[in-house]
Amino acid sequence: MSYLLKLALADILDGAPTPIREAGKRVMSRFINDNTSPETISFRVVDLRRKNGFGRALSSETAIRFLFSQVLTAWANDRFELDADGQQAVLYASPHPPVRQRRLNDSISDAFYRELFMSPCLSGRDRGESKRDYMALCHQTLSRSQLNAVGKLREAGVITPQPGRAAEYLPRRPSE
Repeated sequence: MSYLLKLALADILDGAPTPIREAGKRVMSRFINDNTSPETISFRVVDLRRKNGFGRALSSETAIRFLFSQVLTAWANDRFELDADGQQAVLYASPHPPVRQRRLNDSISDAFYRELFMSPCLSGRDRGESKRDYMALCHQTLSRSQLNAVGKLREAGVITPQPGRAAEYLPRRPSE
């Protein structure tokens, strides 16, 4: 998705006046698909002064990112004729993955999940293979961290296994 948004922005900037093109190039560097969605990275540093209102300044910048990302998504769907090929890009703006994606994650191994969803966008990288290896290591580390954390919470009695959930498959202590 990140790379699609970057391509849409490049398409829009093609032939644009120089000041707009230069501003667009600065924003384009945010669309890197490096384990972070572009809609979560600020386009600019927000001035947090009490007189401006912290929440107002942050929400304004977030709204601009959201709108800009949605406009790029709509542009990509139309300009690149994704609908004609039976596809549609959708920007999912939530801190949590969609329910169906979580269910899939519970049903398959972490390694297979990474293969499905890890997309090392090579834009702006000279050594794409090293970036892919780095992203794989990040995903493995995150998977192991979550697995260890869930195991510790389970041991402490903070969480209990639920039928059909990944916690059912965690190693059990010998007394269980």
